[in-house]
Amino acid sequence: MRSWSSLLAEGATGVDEAILRRFVEASRRAEIIALVNSARTEAELGEVVAAELGEAYEAEIAFVLAAQAPGAGAELVGSAGLGGQADAAAAVLADATSLLALDATRAEVHAGEDLLGLGARSLALAPFRGDTGGRAAVGVARAYDQDFDAAEMALLEAVTDGVGHALERAWLGVERERHAAQQAAIARAANLLNASLELEEVVRTLCHEVRLALGADVVLALFADEDGHLHPVGESGARQAFGPEWSRGRAGLAGRALADDAPQATSSYREEAHQPAETPGGDQIRGAIAVPLHRRGTPDGVLQVLHLDPHPVAPGDVELLRAFAELASGACRNADEHAAARRAASLDSLTGCLNHAAFQTRLREEISRAERGAEPFTLALIDLDGFKTVNERFGHLTGDTVLRTAGELLRGAVRLHDQVARFGGDEFALLLPATD
Repeated sequence: MRSWSSLLAEGATGVDEAILRRFVEASRRAEIIALVNSARTEAELGEVVAAELGEAYEAEIAFVLAAQAPGAGAELVGSAGLGGQADAAAAVLADATSLLALDATRAEVHAGEDLLGLGARSLALAPFRGDTGGRAAVGVARAYDQDFDAAEMALLEAVTDGVGHALERAWLGVERERHAAQQAAIARAANLLNASLELEEVVRTLCHEVRLALGADVVLALFADEDGHLHPVGESGARQAFGPEWSRGRAGLAGRALADDAPQATSSYREEAHQPAETPGGDQIRGAIAVPLHRRGTPDGVLQVLHLDPHPVAPGDVELLRAFAELASGACRNADEHAAARRAASLDSLTGCLNHAAFQTRLREEISRAERGAEPFTLALIDLDGFKTVNERFGHLTGDTVLRTAGELLRGAVRLHDQVARFGGDEFALLLPATD
């Protein structure tokens, strides 16, 4: 079936030319809008619109630009007449006139000798600004001298409006899918983080899940020491381990998040001269988010995301990382309390040395290691002479002080990896690995 757009070219007779032209314009608009509404993806939408506009306007070049969020860079959604050339597409994306159209309030026509840097002599641009902050611009360019008339501009504005609303629907659909995926990631992370009471495993799981959910290159968990200096304790996606010196105490975006107890984010990490400027592997950092952790009520750590390629940081990314940080704070606190309880269960409450049961476990481990051909170890048993007399003459409180002091002296006299235990009432044991 013939469309109205073919009538004018066929030279219909007996019909007023002005009326026919209006029918043709209305038909053309309806055809393009129908194609817009039937497009299933952004790319299909852009390609269909560009192709139709190029034909309708007898123009060599047509294109659709879009920016999904405020501050986001422009993307070439679709084009016609660029021949798939990367240089030509880059020229459109780098053209100041086209980019300014994204923020314009009305359609504009431009004339020149080399518009777009592609030899165009006449260029029409129509903008669209959505309710959610998304922007779009549709452009048509001719390589010959012919102005765009009022009817052509009206058609371009109508098509641009339809394209803009179609893009908004697509963006909302993507955003819904993204939000659902993020909620699923948080739920999965909650289950995984609560499945373990080992701090190392909790941190490793946390960093891995955050990296997947936010599409980050590197995720770091940093904990503060008694002086408030941050130290990496877990990471995901790193090519080279982040040592204690990387965080440089309280410096950088993570240090600011800890000091201000508030999220910090940037899409221009290098331009803003944040430090450290690169990862231990030498990769330049382009974008980052840092959110404080509260394992004990006050900020005592930071969860940090690093992007090594240009990456616009959206408000939703910051909120998602905050949600992960809340989960992590509780999971790390549980792991810390579990570790503290386990340490308490293995220590003698009076002297702070290993208790008898914990010492027997460590002794069996050293015996097993020695039997496998490892280095020998030494076991020393120590008895305090005359301790019964101390209790009888000065009382049990003084006796307890003597035992505590003996335990402290023994722990201070051995290496870090040696073990000191209270073996009995007034007996101590030393387990000395790699000692003959």
